[in-house]
Amino acid sequence: TLTFGANVFWTASDFRPNLTFKYDRPFKRYEIEVRGAWGNNGVFNAGKSRVTMGNAATLGVNSVQNLAGSSITTFADLRIYNNNHVYAQNDFIVNDTLQLTAGRLKLNNRLATIDNPMPTAITRINGFLQSDQDVIANNTGPYGRIKWNISDTLGTYILPFVNSGGINVFMDYTTTAGTHNTIFATHGTSPTNVSTPVPITNINGYFTGTNNSVNMVDRYYMIDNTAGAGATADINFRYANSERAAGGNTAMTAQRWLAPSAG
Repeated sequence: TLTFGANVFWTASDFRPNLTFKYDRPFKRYEIEVRGAWGNNGVFNAGKSRVTMGNAATLGVNSVQNLAGSSITTFADLRIYNNNHVYAQNDFIVNDTLQLTAGRLKLNNRLATIDNPMPTAITRINGFLQSDQDVIANNTGPYGRIKWNISDTLGTYILPFVNSGGINVFMDYTTTAGTHNTIFATHGTSPTNVSTPVPITNINGYFTGTNNSVNMVDRYYMIDNTAGAGATADINFRYANSERAAGGNTAMTAQRWLAPSAG
């Protein structure tokens, strides 16, 4: 019979017990909880760790957090758990899973790369991605972007974007053929839609040759497959009610403004 105390155990015997202990961890990752800012100015070896920005105990009171540092961090798992949100201040990489538990990961004109090709590499409970800047006028290149290295895996990839007001503008990307290492971004515009991504110079209608902003949704989407030509996918775009075309146009179709690039 073993009796466990605070730091020791006792056996009802004067003889040394011959015991073998097995230590089982209740989790599959080594947990690293960050309640302040993440700053990597050297080399971070992620191993089998999960870095959590924020936690349940400080969910509503934790201050804004930053993913920062002079070095690009490669995480194994990264979890966002802060209702006051986490700002990317540098590019970063996630090898396995990005978990959006609570609050927003604000990409802040930075690039987040997901190296896990499975659709489950981005999971969410009550969290979101924000590609938009908080102020529409600040939506300028290179924009907050997610690069998902999907390769030739087939599936539906859900980008849980919200706009700066917290309204869902999710994007669904269903791969059907080819290789996909794709950059995704979206940002809101003013009703005039003049904050066009470079190198777009105007938003004139194809037939009229005049400004067509009243018939356009006040949102741009970036989808750039850096793996090259030959890949195909089905894409669903979403926008907020406040971003509807000012002229009342409801028969919306996607218009491709420029060819994909390698960047």
